Amino acid sequence: VGVLVAGLGFTGKSLLEVLFGLGAFQIFHIVVGCLSLENKDRKILKQIKTAVLGKNVNFAQYKLWPMVSVLKFGGSSVASATNMSRVLDIVLKEAAKGKVVLISSAISGCTDALLSGGEESLVAMETRHRDMVTRLFTGAEREKVQQRMDALFAQLREAPAGEQVTYGEILSTTILCAKLQAEGESAAWLDSRDLVVKEDERETFRRIKKAIEGTEAHIYVAPGFICRSRSSEVDTLGRGGSDYSAALYAAAIGADSLQIWTDVPGIMTANPK
Repeated sequence: VGVLVAGLGFTGKSLLEVLFGLGAFQIFHIVVGCLSLENKDRKILKQIKTAVLGKNVNFAQYKLWPMVSVLKFGGSSVASATNMSRVLDIVLKEAAKGKVVLISSAISGCTDALLSGGEESLVAMETRHRDMVTRLFTGAEREKVQQRMDALFAQLREAPAGEQVTYGEILSTTILCAKLQAEGESAAWLDSRDLVVKEDERETFRRIKKAIEGTEAHIYVAPGFICRSRSSEVDTLGRGGSDYSAALYAAAIGADSLQIWTDVPGIMTANPK
């Protein structure tokens, strides 16, 4: 029984901690119940929780098939260093329950600036990103991320005109991932240009699943909006495409929840006019 329990994914606590908290009869039922579990059947999982561990037990502490959540944040939600800090607070709260995939848009105004193609707009965006890095990081970490920003803006300026618009999401998610890593979180950046294939969901699902399963991390950060065409050219999913990006990631990994976050003061319950 002990070997079976160990093999069922009790990674949150040591096996001894779990065994001391449960009787032999309960352990037996956990093993039998979990062996009959198919494809993350949450209904059965809930029944096991109630019948075996009791209604008031926090089931997440046992890490049986941990939750996976996909959280998407729009441009206004990452528009400043302060906003990014709020986003990361939300992400870390969700990460306490299980793995998280964070999908982000470019910072507000960035996509329009890149579409304009003007050097003045580009310089303004570069200044905004550098200012955010200055506020979010200190010391060696700040220097490291600033160098990364310099490299990305250099690539942006050399990229074909049609590809320049894809850099907004790369810039924002690079900062978000770097901040998580600087705080000691197990975070990995995923390049949606290599994972999302436009108009080919099956291949997209295969690539996303393989990338996440093959990367050791607790939080995955990926840019929304950007992808590749079937002919392997860098492309986008169109305006508002980051929501679709998040849905693709959620479907690919069978996420427990997909959350679309936006920065608004509230929800209207009646016609404001």
